[in-house]
Amino acid sequence: MNCILTESALLGALTASQLEDIRSQAPAGEDPVTEAILTSCARVDAYCRGRAVPGPLMSGWARDICVFYLAKILHKTTDDQRTAYDQALKELQDVRGGTFRFSSDAEQSARGPLAYGSRKKIR
Repeated sequence: MNCILTESALLGALTASQLEDIRSQAPAGEDPVTEAILTSCARVDAYCRGRAVPGPLMSGWARDICVFYLAKILHKTTDDQRTAYDQALKELQDVRGGTFRFSSDAEQSARGPLAYGSRKKIR
């Protein structure tokens, strides 16, 4: 698994008490928070398979997907969570399709191709 997501990364979008509420609804011995983290990371890894995707991007997508899954358990999804989830899936589909533009790609195309001797000489 290349994607890394921790429970502490979820605390910006969900409170600790919400995570406890989710855990209290689960059958004994199950942890839906951990399951959602693993499922989200596996989904992101599947979309990014074979591509060099920066880790922070993968973690961000996994976080948005995981938060949406967990909020659905509480039946309290917000419009922002739904928008972030939809955007993450769209970007992952673009990555899988090879059309996602990484910031380094955009910077490179704005500067143009590099060639030997293309830098201005300092005199």
